[in-house]
Amino acid sequence: MSAPVERGKSSGFLVKLFVAILLAYALFTSGTVRSYDGTVMLAVTRSMALRGSFEVRDLPGCKVGVDGKHYSRYGIGTSLAALPWFIAGQLAAHLVSDDLVSDDIVSEFAVSWFNPVITALGCVFLYLLAVEVGLSAPVAAGCALIYAFGTGAFVQMKDFNSEPLAGLLLLAAAYYLLSLRKRPSWRQAALAGACVGGLLLVRMACLVVVPVLLLGLIWIALDSDRRERVVCWLVAFAVPIVVAAALMAAYNYVRFGSPTEFGYPGGNFAWKFWWGLGVNLFSARAGLFLYNPVLLIFPVGALLLYSRRRLTTVLLLLLFVSPLVLYSLVAYPAGGHSVGNRYLLVTVPYLLIFVGVVMQKCRGRGCRIAIGALIAISVLVQLPLVYINPSYYYAREVSQHQLREDWAPQQSAAAADKPGQGFSDSLLVQSWQIAVEVTRNALYRGQWLRSLVPRTVPGADAATLVAETRSFHLPYLWWVLAYYYGVAAPVIWVALAAVLGLNCWAVIALVRSWPEGELADSGE
Repeated sequence: MSAPVERGKSSGFLVKLFVAILLAYALFTSGTVRSYDGTVMLAVTRSMALRGSFEVRDLPGCKVGVDGKHYSRYGIGTSLAALPWFIAGQLAAHLVSDDLVSDDIVSEFAVSWFNPVITALGCVFLYLLAVEVGLSAPVAAGCALIYAFGTGAFVQMKDFNSEPLAGLLLLAAAYYLLSLRKRPSWRQAALAGACVGGLLLVRMACLVVVPVLLLGLIWIALDSDRRERVVCWLVAFAVPIVVAAALMAAYNYVRFGSPTEFGYPGGNFAWKFWWGLGVNLFSARAGLFLYNPVLLIFPVGALLLYSRRRLTTVLLLLLFVSPLVLYSLVAYPAGGHSVGNRYLLVTVPYLLIFVGVVMQKCRGRGCRIAIGALIAISVLVQLPLVYINPSYYYAREVSQHQLREDWAPQQSAAAADKPGQGFSDSLLVQSWQIAVEVTRNALYRGQWLRSLVPRTVPGADAATLVAETRSFHLPYLWWVLAYYYGVAAPVIWVALAAVLGLNCWAVIALVRSWPEGELADSGE
C-alpha cells in the first residue's frame, strides 16, 4: 500500500474524524429514548444493572416467559453494550437528581449518547473499509461524512434502536475479512468472527449475512494462494460465532424455556417479495432511495469496481442484497415507528462505497456538480428529520397536530406502505412543516418559561416539561434546565458558544489532517 493511503489510516486522523462527527451529533442528540424497541432494550439494561435480572415490566415488544414474568423479545447485545452508559448515568444521577431530574431521566439521558458514539465509530470503520477496498483516502473520508450526515444514520443515532450497533459490527466484520488479503492471519479471521458473533447477539435476523461472509473468507483464502490456511481461518472465524449462538440459545432458554424461542409472534412474514421490495426501495414510507438519494448512483459504481475487483464487488453487493431479500418478505418492511428504512441501515455503507467509486472516477465538471447535488439533497432530507424526534412525534404529538392518518405509524402495513402512495403526507414531505411547528412551539414555550420555570413550577410538572423538551434537541434541554435553576441566560449562550466552538475546532483539525492519496488500482 502506498504511503499516502497509510497516512489516511493514521490513528490521529481516525480520532479527529470520530471526534468531529460526535461533536456535530451533540447538537442534535435528543437526550431521550422514545422508540418502542429502544424503550424495551433500555428496560433490559436497567434490569441487568440494578437487579441482575432480564425481567422487565409489560411493554410493547415483550412476552410472558416460562416463569410468568415479562421479557424482551429483542437480542441481548444492544442492552449489554449500553451498560457502561447506563452505569455512568446512575453515577451522575447521584449528583444532579432532585424533583425535576429523576434517576431514570439522567440514566436515560446517558444511554441516549450510546448511538451517537456507535454511529461515529461506524463512520470510522466505513472509512477504513473504503480504503481497504481501494478508494483514495480523501474519497473514503467523504463517504464516511456522507454516511454520518447524508443518510438515515444521522436520524437513527438520535434514539436507542439496535441498527447503528448492528451496522458497526457488520462494517467491522467486513473490514477485518477483506484485510486478510494484505494481512493474512488467523487473528484477523477471529476478529471478523467476533464481530459477527456480536452482530447475532444484537440482531439475529442478521444471520442472513453469515453465509456471505463465510463464502468471502473461503474465496479470499483460495484466491490468494493460501489454501493451506483455509481450515485455520474457518475455525478462528467460526468459534466466536458458535459461542455467540450458544449464549443466545441460553438467553432464550432462560426467558422462554426453549433455545430456539425468541419471543416473536407468528405472522411476521407476508411472503410478498415484490410488494416488500417496492416498499423498501421506493415507497414514501420507507424507500431507501427516497430517504437516501445519493445512493441512486450506486449501480454505476458497482460496474466500475467490478472491472477491477470482482470478489470485493460481489461481496459488497451480497451484503446489500441478502438483508434486502429478507426484509422484503416481512409483513412490516417499514420497521414500525421509524423514519425511512431503519432495517436496511446496515446495508447503506456498502452502497456508499460504490458511490465513492463514482466520485473517484468522476472527472468532468458536470458530473461533479450532479454528484454534489445528490449529496446536498440527501443532507437536506435528513435535516428536518433529525431536528425533531420522529419517534417522540409519533408517540405523543400525532393527535395534537391532527395529521392525516395515512402516514401515521399505525398504517405501516396499509396505504402509507404501498409504493407510490402517500408521498405528500409522508414524513419525507411533512417533516419540514413539523420542524416549523416544533420551532414555533419552542419559541412560545421559551417566553412562558421566562416567567414560570425558575422556581414556581411544581416538580411533577417541571419533570414532564423536561421530558417533553428532550424531544427537541440537546441545546434546548440545557436552556430549559438553566432557566429552572435560575442560571442567567448569558451563561447558556456561553455554553452553546463553547459547544459550537468545539465543533469549529474539530472541523478545522479534521481539514488540516485531511488525507491524501490516489486509488490503488491493484486488482484481485
